[in-house]
Amino acid sequence: MINVRRNYPDFGSFVNAMNEYVKFEKNDIDVRIVRTDIKESKKAIDEFLRGGGFKEKERYGCIIHITKVITLYGKKQIVNILLYYDEIWKTFYLFTNEGISKMDIVLNFVDNHRNFHEIWLPPSDFEEFSDDLLDKETGELIYFKAERDKSILCDRRPEIYRKTEYQGKDGRLVLKEWKIEYGVLPVKLEFHFPDKGVFKIYRSGRFVFRYGNFKFFILDIVKEFILHAIKIDKIFEDSIFDVKIIDGFPSYTMKTVEIELTKGFDKQKYEEFISLLEKNNFATYNEVLSDEGILASGYVVDKNKNEIFSLALSGSSISLLPKYKAKYHSLHRFYRFIVENINSSAKCR
Repeated sequence: MINVRRNYPDFGSFVNAMNEYVKFEKNDIDVRIVRTDIKESKKAIDEFLRGGGFKEKERYGCIIHITKVITLYGKKQIVNILLYYDEIWKTFYLFTNEGISKMDIVLNFVDNHRNFHEIWLPPSDFEEFSDDLLDKETGELIYFKAERDKSILCDRRPEIYRKTEYQGKDGRLVLKEWKIEYGVLPVKLEFHFPDKGVFKIYRSGRFVFRYGNFKFFILDIVKEFILHAIKIDKIFEDSIFDVKIIDGFPSYTMKTVEIELTKGFDKQKYEEFISLLEKNNFATYNEVLSDEGILASGYVVDKNKNEIFSLALSGSSISLLPKYKAKYHSLHRFYRFIVENINSSAKCR
């Protein structure tokens, strides 16, 4: 476990302590970020611990040492995690040095909880984040893992799905070349910044500190990634459908989320879309499909989070609206489903 037992009045003091601790730590530090809609800090923390099946061991000021029993390779193991909650951005930071695979199991519950989601970035945003980071800081992309993205054009055999890895100091240049040649986009990046260290970042929102300056890692990499992700989250957070009775008459407040695809559906693609929804634990109800082109409307139930929202599809545009006081995390999960399964270049607004 990460052994930094002292009282931390704020997150900055914890990061400073970790900056010293990592000088002697041989294991990688894995960091994950979870966001919530719960406004009150105590309720947010209590629900996170209860919903995730965690046990609170001890508090070190603003840092909480929590544990969870998991099963890995057929054996029960206790995972130790340090937890910090940022009440401004309603964000949980989780730290462990016990392995990324254990953290994956620990956070399995998040996808099934109506109040939480892990942050992530769509391919184009992840690419933008990487470019911004390397433009701002003197460093190198020394390793990447990338996959074929069929929403972008490429010069060589565009019909072929491919995965690739590359290691070398010219990783940034090679990645741009391979995007043009083979149509691949990154899912995992490893950076080297002279005098600041080596860090891995996943598009899915995993962060791995290998060695170096922990303060730089948290403030200039992890926090910047969070800010990129929150720009997307904010669109879903602002969506609302509410009815109030004012002077005896109903008053409606409504703000939809619009998802714009680069290309609309034909009938075959629409049927594939419905099939993929079901495979990803979304169910459609009262669906109406017009004969005049692909125009559809209905309700979608997120079986993972037990939430419901309305969907209207017209051409290359999808409109979403939460129903029955549903939380925004289901809309966020749906958008991620669209990006990862239907159209990686889809934008939300």
